[in-house]
Amino acid sequence: MEVMFLGGALGGTRLTPEHSIYQHILDSYDREETLKQFNDLLRKYEKYEAGILDKKELFKSIWEIRKAVIMSMDSLLPKSVHRELAIRTDALIDEAIDKKLRIDSFHIEPPKKGRKNDSVILYERICDIKTLQKHGVSLSKAFVLVGKKHHKSPLTISREYYRFLEKYN
Repeated sequence: MEVMFLGGALGGTRLTPEHSIYQHILDSYDREETLKQFNDLLRKYEKYEAGILDKKELFKSIWEIRKAVIMSMDSLLPKSVHRELAIRTDALIDEAIDKKLRIDSFHIEPPKKGRKNDSVILYERICDIKTLQKHGVSLSKAFVLVGKKHHKSPLTISREYYRFLEKYN
């Protein structure tokens, strides 16, 4: 077993095979260089934690984000950096939803095509029709009145009404 330290041998973290970062380093082409890269990132993140570095300097490449995620899996990120990574992940989710992307690993689906059914408005229209009928208004006249109220054609109101009856009666 190769002995590796993140953050230096004095005061650093001894990496063991249980660490994801340890396996990542062992699997890399140049172990010394990869360990150096992780140590450089840790120093950078410690500067951010100390308030010396601005958050705009964090996660400037996919490479850095992946390294930070590996460090996060082993709880090796400073708390403020871990928090910033979580904030950006949340922003990524919002952006994916806004852009209607499909991201399987986050279970994000684009919205279904077509118009959304608004059951509250439909229920209100059906209630309006029923109320008018109780007051003696004919069904065809109720379609016209409800259509005017909701800025829809009587034909649309009629179609919604009969579909509703078909579905719930």
